Amino acid sequence: MKILIALLLLLPHLAMADATRVVVPISEVILPNGDLRYSVPVSVGGAAPFPALLDTGSTGLRVFRAMLPAQNYQDTHLPSVSSFSAGDRLTGTIGTAPLSIGNASTDAPVRFELVDQAACMDFRPRCGAATLAARDYGIGGDGIAGQGFQAILGISLQTGSDSENPLMHMGAKRWLIELPEPNSHQTGALIINPDDNDVHNAQSFALVHNGSGWQDTLPGCLNNLSTTQQVCGPTILDTGSPGMIVYIPNAVNTTLWNPGENASLSFSAANQTSLTMPFKVDENPGTGLLQQAADTQQSYILSGFLPFFYNDVLYDAKAGQIALQPRPDAPNPATSTTAPQMSVNSAIEVIQMNAPDAIPQAAPNGMPVVITPSQ
Repeated sequence: MKILIALLLLLPHLAMADATRVVVPISEVILPNGDLRYSVPVSVGGAAPFPALLDTGSTGLRVFRAMLPAQNYQDTHLPSVSSFSAGDRLTGTIGTAPLSIGNASTDAPVRFELVDQAACMDFRPRCGAATLAARDYGIGGDGIAGQGFQAILGISLQTGSDSENPLMHMGAKRWLIELPEPNSHQTGALIINPDDNDVHNAQSFALVHNGSGWQDTLPGCLNNLSTTQQVCGPTILDTGSPGMIVYIPNAVNTTLWNPGENASLSFSAANQTSLTMPFKVDENPGTGLLQQAADTQQSYILSGFLPFFYNDVLYDAKAGQIALQPRPDAPNPATSTTAPQMSVNSAIEVIQMNAPDAIPQAAPNGMPVVITPSQ
């Protein structure tokens, strides 16, 4: 009888040793400042599920220790430190446990971070962790009391030393992200082990393995259709960022183009038709556009939410690919019904909260700026 009960308890969560297709709901959260965040339900060691910020720009689960019963994980007591571009730094220890995302579970215990403290990095001493009491702080909460999450789930294709992407331990090691359209109050989907019907019209981009996993950047360009200025470079698709940032060595931290200008983001690879996503700068969610000084000699683009509003995005760790499938409900910059305008702050103001030291001033639109992708 005890064995039967144990099996019944395991049934709701499928250990993903095979390629069973599982759909996990993605919830949209609108912060009081108009910023958008996206979350999925996560469980550690069979404990009650909790919402975790969905972030394609980082790797692994990081959860405040107070969220978890001690009996549901093993604490290695090895130190763990993680930092984010908004200036927040999380410190704690490395834990191990089977992890579940919705009704899908890993086939073995994986590493994750047990967070004990949130603090600020030196370049942004007044981040949200410094301005709020610990009880009021949330990851991705833009420094607003009571906002954000007590966990973040990074599903980058990179390999983390202290925390692992649990999706890499589920079945076919591929997943599809369909974000809800902005302010639609609908539920999106994280499809684990998608089938061919989910990606029947997707354009694939081969990735480069850099020793710590697949380098999940695409060859992208931002194009100003009014001035013909073009900015190109390796582009990161990041569900954890509310807007776009162009990182350029020795650049001045400023807005890149003027609000209302017609622009587009495009992806292309050798012998492939370019995928183009038109938008008006600073008019809708995901369209804030800043330039910032790069911390290395590598120039690149962080494209934020925008590619996910235009495409369902497939991450294929086994094949080393990212694929984009155009969405029939993609935003239309010419209308306000499919791409609702920001209701509280502008898109640039929202992204500035997550991009330290940005200056609200347009950069000169003279000679075109071209950033050449690294070879």
